[in-house]
Amino acid sequence: MATLHGILAELGIENPDMHPEREMHHAAAWIVDRPFEPIEGESYELAYGKLLVDGGEGHVIKKVRIDGVAPQAWIDLDTGRALDSQLQMLPVRGFRLLQ
Repeated sequence: MATLHGILAELGIENPDMHPEREMHHAAAWIVDRPFEPIEGESYELAYGKLLVDGGEGHVIKKVRIDGVAPQAWIDLDTGRALDSQLQMLPVRGFRLLQ
């Protein structure tokens, strides 16, 4: 019988290694069952599900610092610049707080 996690992973909504039960004992566990409500000044890892990336399909996960509630004020920690404008328009499928 398929699990909810397995179904979500197949649909591209959840990364196969993001199952919340795998990290139950960690403070930085993935949260996939609540809307993303960022806290200004915090940093998060955000998952957007499966997207077309560089000509292929893959899971998109970004580390961001929240400088304001609007996605336009989120800073990509890998580039030091504002989060890609294409990602700013997409819903966050899963997230976890970075320590």
